[in-house]
Amino acid sequence: MADADHTDVRLFRMPEVSLAGSVPLAPLLRARFEPDLGMELDGARFVLTFHQIATQIDVLDGVPVLINLYPWRSHVTVRIEVAGRLVLQHPFAVRDAIAGPLQRELARQDPAVTHWGYEIVALGDVPRPAARSRRRNRIEELPDPPLPVAALADFGVDDPPGLAATAVTVVLAAPVAAALDALGGPVELGGLLFGQVYADAAGPDRQIVHVGELAAVRGGAATATSFTFPAGAFLGIDHADRGRRLVGWYHTHVADEGDLRLSPADVVLHTGSFRRPWQVALLAGPVRDGRAVRAYSLTGGRLTRVPVHTAAGKPA
Repeated sequence: MADADHTDVRLFRMPEVSLAGSVPLAPLLRARFEPDLGMELDGARFVLTFHQIATQIDVLDGVPVLINLYPWRSHVTVRIEVAGRLVLQHPFAVRDAIAGPLQRELARQDPAVTHWGYEIVALGDVPRPAARSRRRNRIEELPDPPLPVAALADFGVDDPPGLAATAVTVVLAAPVAAALDALGGPVELGGLLFGQVYADAAGPDRQIVHVGELAAVRGGAATATSFTFPAGAFLGIDHADRGRRLVGWYHTHVADEGDLRLSPADVVLHTGSFRRPWQVALLAGPVRDGRAVRAYSLTGGRLTRVPVHTAAGKPA
């Protein structure tokens, strides 16, 4: 566990891995989370818990390219307290919570440098010496294999003519739809979604996300108005386990809001941990005329609502 006020990010020029200096971490975290939370965080306390997840490479593409030189520190739970009140606690990929704002700051300060390495050094850490390598290794992230092709009709879902095309369409297995409809209680509930992703035969750059399983997550900070994943919620997940993929997450809302919509905290949670364009957020809860399920996915960097159906053609 580390306090951001006593944590620095060391910077290295690449590919020679030469130490170039360091920047404090707290201002980067404020820049990352202030817009999403809609509040100033000048007096906030940031507590970080890094998770030991085996990652061979952790690279943030863009300008400049950022390479995490401590790839085993690729995920972190960020806890934010303001005046003693907890406002956010959630696990994030380091590339989103820290490398993202760092990339923007480095692009502003030194636009001529195209590749940086970085490592996060907390109080009590023993920083490793800046290694120098005579070889220039090219670092690449392997692309995903091609998606299998499917059509909505394969799941018994009609594609109504004239309906505006979206990049993602969600299809729920019947047991999943029934389970979401049955969820309820005095606090918000949530968990992970597993299933498959298909290239939509109806058009290029469109995907069908078939949700075949809900995996409830317990032990997080749940109230009547919020749900957060506990630290370590994503540890041990094998995305290829039993032929399934982690296709997103779900949670409930308790109060009748008239129309279901994601809260600012929900947006922070999704954009920090579910970066694939086909990873979706499902929201289930009461509306004026009963209960409903809404689905959202990242499109152009923003979370937008996308169609959701139940297999065999019944809209959710």
